[in-house]
Amino acid sequence: MKKSHHFHKDESSSSSSSSSSSSSSNRRVKKKGVKIIKKCHIHKDESSSSSSSSSSSKCKKESSSSSSKCKKECRKCKEVLGFASFSAPTFEGTTFNPGELIPLNNEVIAECIDISPLGGLVIKKSGTYGITFNVNLAGSGQITPAVFEIYANARLIASVTVYPFATLAKVAKIVCLEKNEVLQVKAATTITLYDANLTAARLDSHKDESSSSSSFKCKHESSSSSSTCKKECRKCHEVLGYASFSANNGRLFDPDEFIPLNNEVIAECTDISPIGGLAIKKSGTYGITFNANLQSGTNATFEIFANARLIASVTVLPNTTLAKVGKIVCLEENEVLQVKNATATQINLFDANLTAAKLDD
Repeated sequence: MKKSHHFHKDESSSSSSSSSSSSSSNRRVKKKGVKIIKKCHIHKDESSSSSSSSSSSKCKKESSSSSSKCKKECRKCKEVLGFASFSAPTFEGTTFNPGELIPLNNEVIAECIDISPLGGLVIKKSGTYGITFNVNLAGSGQITPAVFEIYANARLIASVTVYPFATLAKVAKIVCLEKNEVLQVKAATTITLYDANLTAARLDSHKDESSSSSSFKCKHESSSSSSTCKKECRKCHEVLGYASFSANNGRLFDPDEFIPLNNEVIAECTDISPIGGLAIKKSGTYGITFNANLQSGTNATFEIFANARLIASVTVLPNTTLAKVGKIVCLEENEVLQVKNATATQINLFDANLTAAKLDD
C-alpha cells in the first residue's frame, strides 16, 4: 500500500505545506541511533561529531574561523536548547489512545533545560522559544487522521494532523514560555507511532534599536504570558529555520551527495537554500538539530557543514534506521548549513529534518 507524506506549518494550529506518498514494506526493524550530548559546554563527541578547537579563554563552541563578533557573542554563553525524542522498538510502532502523552524522554541534547521523566521538555528560563515537532507514523499510515497536540502545562500552543494514509507531519512555532512550564505532546486521536521528535530553543529576541519606538507586543505573545515574558517578546527579531526532505519509497544518495533539505516548515529571519539547507542571515550562537530516517539499509553517516566547515556528524548504527544529533555552534552571516551523505556507499533515505535557532546567550 502506498503512503503519502504531509508537511505542516503552524499558523493557528497547523497547515499543510507538501505531500508525497511512500511504501514502508521493506523497512527493517528500527531502533534508535542517537547521539547523546549532555551538560553545559560539552558538545564534542569524538566518535561521530566534529568541532574546531579553541583556547581555554574562549567559548568551547567557538570556531577558529569565526569573526570577532561571533567570538564576543560566544563568550560566557548560557544557551538553552532541548531535543527529546521517542522511537518505537519495532517498525510496527506503538499505539497511543486519545489523551495519552507521548513519552518524549530520550535525551539527544538538554542544555539548560530538563527532560521530563513522563516525556517532554521542562523550561528552566522564561523567554521566547522556537518549538519544532515532527512525527512518523508506523506502517502505511491510518485510515483516519492522526492528531497531535503540543501543550505548555495546560496551555495548548500548537497542533498538527497526519492525514489519512500519510505518515509524516511537521510543525514549527515561536511562542513565549515561562519557567517551570513543561512542553508535552499528547495524542488527540488513536495513533500508532513509530518516531517523534520535539525541540525547544530559547531565541535571541533582543530589541532592534533601529526599529520603531512604538510599544507593540510580539506577535508570538500568548495572552496568558506573564509580564516578564511580555517584556522579552516586544519588538523581537527571532531567527528560526526548519527545512526537511522526504521521498516516495526513499531516494538513493551517492557518497558525498548533499541532501536537498528545501521543504520549508518555517523560515523566520533565515532562508531556505534552493540546493537544500539553511542560509544564515545573522551571525551568532545557534542551536542545530538534525534527524534522519532511512527507508532501508544501515551504517549511514551524515555530515553537517557550514559552507566548507564541518560542524557535526552522526551515524545510523547497524540494524537501525534512525539518527539524531544536536549541537550548539557559532555561525556567520552568509554561511549555509547543508547535510551530505558521508557514507562510502549509496543510502536509501526516507525523511530528514534540519533546524537552526539563534540562541539567546
